[in-house]
Amino acid sequence: MKVTTIGIDIAKAKMHLVGCDENGEAKFRKALKAEEMMAFLARQPREALLAMEACGGSSHWARKCMALGFRVRLVSPERAAKRRDGQKNDYNDCLAIAEEARRG
Repeated sequence: MKVTTIGIDIAKAKMHLVGCDENGEAKFRKALKAEEMMAFLARQPREALLAMEACGGSSHWARKCMALGFRVRLVSPERAAKRRDGQKNDYNDCLAIAEEARRG
């Protein structure tokens, strides 16, 4: 199945990404530096929705991703936390962000 939503957990050094299909199943998990993330996203289909947790740097990254032609949705941290399954870690956060963006 094709990736329809990419959840991104923004950090200072490494960004964590999880790509999910329309059923919410993870198709890939990646931890990339900022410049690597932009190069990786440039190779992804533009119909995928990018979801990020709203924070101080999310608007900056949202503008960069929109310049590549993506739709971007910023998700409230409180709402994403309610969707998280299991322990808090970067990949579970990405899955929760993507799930909240899909369901909205």
